[in-house]
Amino acid sequence: MSKETREYAKQLVSQMTLEEKMSQMVYQSPAIERLGIPAYNWWNEALHGVARAGVATVFPQAIGLAATFDKELLQEIGDVVSTEGRAKFNEFSRKGDRGIYKGLTFWAPNVNIFRDPRWGRGHETYGEDPYLTGRQRRVPNISPSTAAQRRSAMSLTQESANMICMTPICMPSNAVLRMQKSRQSWARITVSTVNRHAEARHC
Repeated sequence: MSKETREYAKQLVSQMTLEEKMSQMVYQSPAIERLGIPAYNWWNEALHGVARAGVATVFPQAIGLAATFDKELLQEIGDVVSTEGRAKFNEFSRKGDRGIYKGLTFWAPNVNIFRDPRWGRGHETYGEDPYLTGRQRRVPNISPSTAAQRRSAMSLTQESANMICMTPICMPSNAVLRMQKSRQSWARITVSTVNRHAEARHC
């Protein structure tokens, strides 16, 4: 993100009232017309292709993609998904359609480590291998790598905010490790809490 874009964002936020700031913290963010901010719905999905909002290329589920152990293949799939996602967003925005599944923020990839089949959604993950999941973490929903892609990526409505992004990903490099540590901490807290309650009942 450019320095100019950051400064523009800070300027916009500084002009918002507290109520307006709070209104932007939900997934259905209403428009702030006096500042020229359109409504935006943050819920969109592209785990293995752009989901729900019309026709798109469908790829195998994440667990199948991970089984290829082919990071370059996932890079190519990410290019397709991000191009289609940007194209759909541009067209919906041109028509003033800001509804659910029409935005540019995709709730993907799922970097949970698949631990227990009773969860029921393990196929949405890259599997049980933290190393493999860590390697794949930055592939889906990538930013474009060529000048031609960057030009085609420019939004009709949000050029200043997304000049070089198709569908940006914000997964930090140590996210998987942090998730593992958080999971372990949560498990310790849960076990400790259960033990305390059990002891309290028997006192």
